[in-house]
Amino acid sequence: MKFNLFRSSFIFLCKSIMISLLVMICCSLPSHAVNIDSLKIVLKTSDNHEDACSIVLEIYKHYDAIGKVDSMNVYANHIITICDLNKKEVFAGIELLIREQYKQGSSNNINPLIDSFLTVIQDPDLKLKFLVDISDMSFFYETEDQFDKYWRKAQEALKHVKEDDSRFVYYNFLGFKNRAEDNLFAAIQSFKLAATFTEVNIKALLKNNYDLAFIYLKTGEAEKAKEIFLDLLEKAEENSLPLFVIYIYYGLLDCYSYTEDFDEVIRLSHESINYSIKYNLKTPLGYSYSKLGESHLALSNLDSARYYIDKGVEYSLENNESKELGDNYFVLSDYYKAIGNRKKARLYLTKAQNEKSYYENSEIDKKFAELWAADNNYRKAYFHLNKYTTDRLKKEDIRKNDITLATKFIEDYYKYKEESEANLLMSKQKEERLRNVIILTLAGLILAAILLMYVQRNRKKLEVLNNQIIQRNKELDILINKQNETIKYLDNFASVAAHDLKAPIRTASAFAGLLTKIAGHKLIEKEMKFLNYIGSSVAQLSGMIDDLLSLSRLDADLPEAKQVDLNEIVLQVESLLSNLLKNTDSKIVVDSTLPKVKGHSTLISQLLQNIIKNSIVHNKTGNNTIIKIRSESKNNGMYTIKISDNSGGIPDYIIPKMFDLFSSSDKKTGNGIGLATCKKIVNHYGGEIWVDVIPSVGSTFNFNLFD
Repeated sequence: MKFNLFRSSFIFLCKSIMISLLVMICCSLPSHAVNIDSLKIVLKTSDNHEDACSIVLEIYKHYDAIGKVDSMNVYANHIITICDLNKKEVFAGIELLIREQYKQGSSNNINPLIDSFLTVIQDPDLKLKFLVDISDMSFFYETEDQFDKYWRKAQEALKHVKEDDSRFVYYNFLGFKNRAEDNLFAAIQSFKLAATFTEVNIKALLKNNYDLAFIYLKTGEAEKAKEIFLDLLEKAEENSLPLFVIYIYYGLLDCYSYTEDFDEVIRLSHESINYSIKYNLKTPLGYSYSKLGESHLALSNLDSARYYIDKGVEYSLENNESKELGDNYFVLSDYYKAIGNRKKARLYLTKAQNEKSYYENSEIDKKFAELWAADNNYRKAYFHLNKYTTDRLKKEDIRKNDITLATKFIEDYYKYKEESEANLLMSKQKEERLRNVIILTLAGLILAAILLMYVQRNRKKLEVLNNQIIQRNKELDILINKQNETIKYLDNFASVAAHDLKAPIRTASAFAGLLTKIAGHKLIEKEMKFLNYIGSSVAQLSGMIDDLLSLSRLDADLPEAKQVDLNEIVLQVESLLSNLLKNTDSKIVVDSTLPKVKGHSTLISQLLQNIIKNSIVHNKTGNNTIIKIRSESKNNGMYTIKISDNSGGIPDYIIPKMFDLFSSSDKKTGNGIGLATCKKIVNHYGGEIWVDVIPSVGSTFNFNLFD
């Protein structure tokens, strides 16, 4: 019997050694050299789960290397049944399969597999990392439904994690997501929170703070960015990360360029080039040369500037650095502008745009506008200036929304922290009570001592919590002040822009009038027609600016909305438009008693005026315009107001964009602001506006208001 036991143990030992050797040999071979058939045979004979799991993972990696996804799916099921999914090495194989599915555009097929993994994974930290990785994949491959699903699960899993590096992974990805969506203030808060978890991989932490510094620079806080980059430079050199050092140099170059310290830019540029050569780094040196050219140009050293720009172009072309090539073309455009060759300046600005340089499109459009204006080509100058202004206005809207998002994110974070701390305190209190009950059975004196310690400890905790609350309130005050400054800037922007734009318009109008007065009797009829056209165009432009200013201030400083009677407002509108109605022989008919709705009489009056004037002015039938107004009651206290006309309808091509700014079908009778104002008013009250058209007959404008 002892012999049989010894024999069985010996056979088992030999078998385990053979399996281990085979796995080790296969792991050491290139993926294409793995003997899959041999591994499958060993897998069938193996009764050790750990060895079997290693074999399955090796087969799985082989099929991934040769792109056989169907076979990967088969062995994915083996992984679930054989392997311990709470081990990180197994976990890596699972993510390999999921990423392959996303690459091939079959992400929906993988949902059941992901969900089955989630039910098996017990470790809360591993589960959070898995959910963040899945969210990352679905965000990258733009599968919005899947992202929403797994990101919600990740937010829930965050409450249960224990390790700082898991929380770091969550907040670092949140920062990446906010940055990708151009929510820069929210990204700053996310990366700052990630940076508080210092007990994580040094490379990951440095990369997180590197991204944080660049966002500070993008939001105009160059000094904060510079401080972070200098700290990163010291830590990267301490940890022997030369490639990371060189990219920190590039960040510092941007900081000193922003603050116009060009002597320091020149010094750092040479330092970065020498550092790259010393460590033989494959880095985009074309960027350093562009910064050298830019700085020498700013210091009026034209020969030096041209020398470094040419070197940057040459290096970028040789090393296929497209964006860096675009940077050098951008600086070369400034060089040609400085020497008065505006044609070549525009040529290289176009090249910079085609190469998609690191400079923003709005900055390129602004330079185009300046170059075309210098050549008196105001049409092209206006085209680029309009693109520049539109882009800047969009960025201001994003900035305003981003501040709101960042504020909400901070509030949600602190609310979560308070709940977590409350739950932790409650858990500790339960443990203390249980311990006290046990100790009570042993000795009353010990119970008294423990209760005294308990009270003292909780007093200290309350002091710590109170200090944290004070600190958080200070941080929120800082953020609120920034938010108020941004709102004040946006409120003043429209007035300043209108004032600056109307100044040259008033000058043009005055000179046109003066020319008419002085030389009008000397001009022929055609020349007087041209002069009158200039005057009417200037007046139309002035009116357009007034309308835009009115649109921008539409919902500013409004009192609280209250119930207003639509019947009374219709009578007011009829009185205000009496001259237009009389001159066009038009009339307004109210089909039934209109409801009372919640709003502001001034805004709703403007809404009705704009729609009615639009119908009368754009009447194509030659008949007298009849405006009919009626209402329909909907659920949840909503009314649909319908304003119909007999003006001949609206062309099909204009309907999809008729409520957009400047979308008028007739530039002689309208500027495309009136209906855009209507849309903004209705949206302000939470409603929608649309139009129904009967060709050659008329149109019905519909919008929702609430009681």
